[in-house]
Amino acid sequence: QQNYEFIHFDENRERGYMGQLGAASVTSAQESDEMAHLAPYLDTNRRRFLQVDEERLQREEYVNFKSLFLEQNAVEIGNLVHYYLSYIKSDSQEEKEFGRRKTIGFYGSLMPPREISRIIDEVDQNIARHPDIFSAAWTHIYTEFTLFAADGSEHRIDRLMVNDETKRVDIVDYKTGHIFEPEQIETYVDIVRSLPLVQRGGYSVQGQFLEIQVRNQAEFEIEL
Repeated sequence: QQNYEFIHFDENRERGYMGQLGAASVTSAQESDEMAHLAPYLDTNRRRFLQVDEERLQREEYVNFKSLFLEQNAVEIGNLVHYYLSYIKSDSQEEKEFGRRKTIGFYGSLMPPREISRIIDEVDQNIARHPDIFSAAWTHIYTEFTLFAADGSEHRIDRLMVNDETKRVDIVDYKTGHIFEPEQIETYVDIVRSLPLVQRGGYSVQGQFLEIQVRNQAEFEIEL
């Protein structure tokens, strides 16, 4: 016995297979009723896509794209400066040469090596103005030093220096921009003071900001 498969063709499928010959007769009144039912879900007015969005234009009018570009470039320069300084402890020539090679290798895909070298040269000038900080007289020097507070929060200190003879701990936070947050240094000082080793040793702890002045070459070129 042969099995047969029965396929049900609904009205729409019959129209597709049979074309106009099998099209059902639908009155204009019926079509109007169907469109009225679908109207809330359809948008046949395409002219609105060609209209100017005045509100958006007003918002974008106040966007200073020059400032946005310079701000982003300043952030990249700040990150580069921090990266280079992480290799500098006592301002030795060996440290500078090694830090320069590492920085060019790490940021060479983001900036031209010539620009990176210019920035590093200016950073070296800043270092020379602070021999008390970049000195071999410190017993211990830690860069990019990570600490955990009592609540478990993580904090990274740019530079932490310890002098065992004078029982002194100095915390340095590098700044390449114009925003200084005293609360940040105070938090670092409180965390270091709470360390058992610092308390047992009777170390004094203090912190400071160190502004690293570097010229933003992008700003100079835009001015030209």
